[in-house]
Amino acid sequence: MPTNIQEEEHDDIVVDFVVDYDESLLKETIYFMEQHGKTIEDVAFVSSLSQGCTWPAFAEVALKFQADDYDVSEHIRIAFNDGSWLERCQDDMGNKYWTYMVQPKKPEELETVVDDRFITGWKHHRIAW
Repeated sequence: MPTNIQEEEHDDIVVDFVVDYDESLLKETIYFMEQHGKTIEDVAFVSSLSQGCTWPAFAEVALKFQADDYDVSEHIRIAFNDGSWLERCQDDMGNKYWTYMVQPKKPEELETVVDDRFITGWKHHRIAW
């Protein structure tokens, strides 16, 4: 279990920052799945930048690595049957963390013309997903 977790919530993502974690990548992954109400039965598939695999295939390999190993990729995605996913990321300082995302809901009405705020002001003028 991580010794220090920081969490930030946004409309459609939750970012879990991991600090001082010394368990296997598998244990870390399961811990963060559980934090978002997910179990291994909810997993549709696991992917990296170049490959996809089943949960059992991922679990077998993830057990061999410590969560904080330098070689562990920051581009691991655990895709769930409901369309959400858990993604392992890395910041500029090399800190790795998990981000939980849900598929955005399509707005009832789609604009055919938008202004610059759509691109530049999304932080202040977000569409409610």
